[in-house]
Amino acid sequence: MCVAVVFLCSIGNVDDADDDADVMLPCEFCEELLPSSQLAFHQVSTLLLAFYCFFSMLIYVASLVIIIIIIIIINDAEIIAKLS
Repeated sequence: MCVAVVFLCSIGNVDDADDDADVMLPCEFCEELLPSSQLAFHQVSTLLLAFYCFFSMLIYVASLVIIIIIIIIINDAEIIAKLS
């Protein structure tokens, strides 16, 4: 899990006086109990941050794959040049 998601789950709680009457429900991502009035915002913000972390990692992996392909192409070109 992305560290930012864990951080957001830990800071996503706001204590209000009205929250005492709310039913406490668990976040489906971090399983922390939250007042029902805050749960929707907490989960949406956590989910958006999780998507950001996922796509950041995906871009990182894609960049590594492109670099590996370039290295293979350069090595193949050097081998072909030596054979010629």
